[in-house]
Amino acid sequence: ENLKRLVRSISSESTSSSSRSKRKQKIDPLTPPPPPSDFPRYEERDFFKFELIHKSKRSDARVGRIHTPHGIVDTPNFVAVGTNG
Repeated sequence: ENLKRLVRSISSESTSSSSRSKRKQKIDPLTPPPPPSDFPRYEERDFFKFELIHKSKRSDARVGRIHTPHGIVDTPNFVAVGTNG
């Protein structure tokens, strides 16, 4: 009987301490942000590229392609957007 109590008390201590460590610490919203020197330096990357295919002589209309890491988007492109107006 004493052994069972000991095992229960040990297991309850281990679960309560692990649940405490999983909780997120609250951050004071008035804490100032880190200084710019803490952030990595900016490096230009070629993730996105616009390829001009044709430009109209009568207007500034253009046809092109946007190259992204996820694929190519032909422009101009119609995007259907609906609202509850």
